[in-house]
Amino acid sequence: EKKVLDLFFSEEEKKSLQREDVALMEQYVEELGGKPYENVQKQQVLLTKRLEEIAGATASLAMSHYKEIVTAGESERELASVMLDLQEAGDELATTLADVAKQCEALDAFVVKNSDERSTLFQALDKHNQIVDLVEIPSLLQSFILSAEQNVKFYT
Repeated sequence: EKKVLDLFFSEEEKKSLQREDVALMEQYVEELGGKPYENVQKQQVLLTKRLEEIAGATASLAMSHYKEIVTAGESERELASVMLDLQEAGDELATTLADVAKQCEALDAFVVKNSDERSTLFQALDKHNQIVDLVEIPSLLQSFILSAEQNVKFYT
């Protein structure tokens, strides 16, 4: 029994073993049969190989996780760069929109300022025909007077 424990555990590990653990090991040794030491050595070799396989698989899994972590870090770096670009574009858009808003306010002020002049121009446009008629009156009067003078000269 002590040989089995000595094969698998150090002195410190033996101290931490529970009675249930020791009982299970005793039962296992009894199941091995008449040559427990030889079978235990075979089992030790098999267990050592299995532990080496598990260690290899663990190393492979750790490397795989390491690669995933590196990939995640690279993705995070790219995302941070994109977010920075997006922030800069948003700032530029905000500045542009502020300029557009100022220009709209200036246009509105211009329209309000010039609305009286525009109103006067629209009234003049509405009365265009009447204005043209009034402007033609002096020309018509002059033509009438010249025509009358010529008639007087002609008949005299």
